[in-house]
Amino acid sequence: GYTRAYFKDFAFYCDPGSPESIRDAILKAYNTSYNEDFRRYILTNFTMEKAAEKILKGYETVLRLKSERK
Repeated sequence: GYTRAYFKDFAFYCDPGSPESIRDAILKAYNTSYNEDFRRYILTNFTMEKAAEKILKGYETVLRLKSERK
């Protein structure tokens, strides 16, 4: 997946080919206060239960499409 689609503006991004960009992102993250909103975002969207729901939905879609072809 696309990282920005998952973590939005909560994460600190860098150019992986630029040591200066990596350093700047690490320092920015290190000097930023704890973000309770990010914690809630992760716990709301990326739990094992959410992953299982999405997997189940995928299986149900595949099975429905398969039965429609018959």
